[in-house]
Order: sequence, then structure tokens, then C-alpha cells
Amino acid sequence: MKLNCNYCNVEHEDYDVRPYGHNGTLICFDCGIKPENKAEVEKNFGMQLDAAIAASEGIIIMGEPTGPRPLNSNSLV
Repeated sequence: MKLNCNYCNVEHEDYDVRPYGHNGTLICFDCGIKPENKAEVEKNFGMQLDAAIAASEGIIIMGEPTGPRPLNSNSLV
């Protein structure tokens, strides 16, 4: 599935954009590392990571287009 980055409006595969932009908007890697966006992206990733850690003893980061998420009994299936 193709999705657009909310910053550059370029179409990407869904796994190439993440919800780390302003208010959880989708942002691609190239836009996410720009100096004007980097602090916001790091803050939003950190908030998602902290929430996932608080909800579970383990988390999944790799291969998750929606960001870090808690590990649960269904995650290993």
C-alpha cells in the first residue's frame, strides 16, 4: 500500500513512513532527519516507545510501520 509523507507529499510504501510527525502525522525518513523536524520526530518516537514499554515487559520495534508497540501473546504468532 502506498502512503504520502505529510511533509514532502511524496508517495512511499507504507513501511517507509512513520507516525512521528506533528500530532502523529506520517513522515518519511528523509523529512524526519531534517534539522527542522528532527526534534519533533525524536519526541514523538520517544512518547510511543515509553507508552509501549509501560504497557508490556517487551516491545516490538523492527518491522512495525505504526511505531513501537507492546509485545503480547499474539505478537509471536
